[in-house]
Amino acid sequence: MSDEKQTKILEFIRTLKSGNESVDADTDLIATGSLDSLSVMELVAFLTDEFEVKIAAADVTPTNLRNVATLTALVEARSV
Repeated sequence: MSDEKQTKILEFIRTLKSGNESVDADTDLIATGSLDSLSVMELVAFLTDEFEVKIAAADVTPTNLRNVATLTALVEARSV
């Protein structure tokens, strides 16, 4: 798993909502409320633009959005 990708994703998530400054790579983004519906949309747009991947609506699941590691795995799986 790419450390550079994880770092970029983590840094972006920290900017999404007030209180996300303390989010780390292992934080459960769903359980902690670090992601709401608007921030999920912003996150998907960021991943699509930053990593040039296509993320389908079917990919936007709690499992894939759980933490930075699962998000990085999704990006790597969708990379061409």
